[in-house]
Amino acid sequence: MSAAPLVSVIIPIYNGARFIADALASVRAQNYAPLEILILDDGSTDETAQIAQRQADVRYIALEHRGLAATRQHGIQTARGEFIAFLDVDDLWSHDKLARQIMLLHENPATLIVNGYTQLLRLVDARASEWRFEKWGEPILAFSFGSALFRRKVFTLVGALDDTQLMAEDLDWFLRAREKNAPLLLHTDVTQFYRRHTRNMSNNINLGKQQLLRMLQKSLTRRGAYSESNGMPLPALSLGGQE
Repeated sequence: MSAAPLVSVIIPIYNGARFIADALASVRAQNYAPLEILILDDGSTDETAQIAQRQADVRYIALEHRGLAATRQHGIQTARGEFIAFLDVDDLWSHDKLARQIMLLHENPATLIVNGYTQLLRLVDARASEWRFEKWGEPILAFSFGSALFRRKVFTLVGALDDTQLMAEDLDWFLRAREKNAPLLLHTDVTQFYRRHTRNMSNNINLGKQQLLRMLQKSLTRRGAYSESNGMPLPALSLGGQE
């Protein structure tokens, strides 16, 4: 029997020291090996470096502050694994995320991306020494790096993350993946717990709207360039199948 393929887990951090222990516990709880855990420190000024460097099973990489997209991209370029996974330091994975998604990729060898559902959690007590969260609504399908697993070669097909995109750079990348018809499989298992709190980048609603509009305009421009008529539509999506 051949050895299981290496999965590289990319954890970008900017001043997220208080979340590191939970994030690493979530990765270590996965029923899968071998793992390569990379912490990409985007120029943090808190205790991120000291905490990360104490972890024997972690590759800690210190970077100048350039933002989330550039930090994730450095992780992709540095990672050694055949498969790439992402976890934002303030979020969590379901305990069987990697095992489930690795199985789906093995069962569908032409698939380059599998993406599950996200359960939102909201902060209910910020005064405690350890913040408490509770479920917020029903699980949703979100095109998020944290809920997906990727074959490494898809980043060659689709290209690098756009580091000029100040927010939603993963959604921008997913749009380009769909434009290139990268084989994608969606499934309804919850794979990511997204924790809403006072420090989320998504709390900046005005910037989020600007970046979303910018991302959509770029996509429409690219698709218009692919056709002399009405532009190229995005391929259809369906649950449980490759599109």
